[in-house]
Amino acid sequence: IIFPVRYAMLGGDPVFRTAKGGRLHRASLDQVLCLEIDHFDMFEHSGWSVLATGRLSIAPTDRAAAYDRLPVVPWAPQQSSRFVELSVELVSGRSIR
Repeated sequence: IIFPVRYAMLGGDPVFRTAKGGRLHRASLDQVLCLEIDHFDMFEHSGWSVLATGRLSIAPTDRAAAYDRLPVVPWAPQQSSRFVELSVELVSGRSIR
């Protein structure tokens, strides 16, 4: 399953919001998940792609204040959401110039 997400980095781990009980939340907790981040410049004909792989978990409540300061706002209005974080275990990528 592939979903676009808005994320921020907290330390070395990507953090994002998901609806409580949402498909991503139900499907991915404690499962291996990949987050792909890409960039391209059509004028320079260059770009890069990074793939971060790890396990997804619900963000710990003892760091709630740090999560609330992150610039992670859902695209679609939601009744409630929670932060989840990806504990990155493997990073791969490529750059094209």
